[in-house]
Amino acid sequence: MGEYLACKVAMFRQCDTVIINRDTNMYDRVRESVPKGVKVILFGQKQYDHDPADAVIGNVQMGMSGLTFELSYRGRTDTIHTNLVGKFNAENITAAALAALELGVDIDTVKSSVKELFIPGRLNLVEANGRHVIIDYAHNHMSYSSLFRTIRSIYPTDRLTALVGAVGDKAFGRRREAGQMTNVYADRVVITEQDSGSEHPAKIGSEIARYVHKPCKIVPRREAAIRYILDKSDPGDVIVLTGKGAEKTLRVGRNSVRPYAGDLEIVKAWLRTDMTIDAK
Repeated sequence: MGEYLACKVAMFRQCDTVIINRDTNMYDRVRESVPKGVKVILFGQKQYDHDPADAVIGNVQMGMSGLTFELSYRGRTDTIHTNLVGKFNAENITAAALAALELGVDIDTVKSSVKELFIPGRLNLVEANGRHVIIDYAHNHMSYSSLFRTIRSIYPTDRLTALVGAVGDKAFGRRREAGQMTNVYADRVVITEQDSGSEHPAKIGSEIARYVHKPCKIVPRREAAIRYILDKSDPGDVIVLTGKGAEKTLRVGRNSVRPYAGDLEIVKAWLRTDMTIDAK
């Protein structure tokens, strides 16, 4: 996290204005990294005696159909609607809105622009014969935590099956993160390939499985893994497909990729057929 934060704050040296989430638990480190003379705009859902937020987010309402919240800034309060899901997107939209306002865009244009936002591969919901299938790029502790907390806030008691994996040849700690995070939020876990590189997906899967304490199965080929989950599911189940989002390739070997239909297309294909694919 230290290296990640250092890369982020390094961009401040090129900025005239910096917009910071006052609620971040790394606020002090971020704030002290802003060079002298750079304008700072703070936003958040809380107020503080020290460095209070300039823009305040309030009354956040969320479901899988979208998000509504109030944004108070410059003496007025506006209600913001968006198709995006997740309370964290109230923060993301606020940061983008403040940047737009700083550049002279009016608030009504901002509101109309965010209303119909769609980000392929980010918390995309597919209703599949009564199953709630959610596709997301989440691939590390921070993104897993945000994704699963959002989903569990909407589907608190439904049976949840998580598809997870980890990249090969690097970031080995993510294997532990994937396994441990499913213990907190999932009822069942299927482990599969996710840009395995020169490592065999089954090897990566076995390393993730060491940390999983829920019913778990390793299905090395991603297409088969998704079909396996769907075949074993029941109406009302929540199925979370992580790691690839809207990507259409998988990295295999040191320097090669293979075409991949994409998680969404695999789900759509399953909806068109009753064929059960053997998980091998």
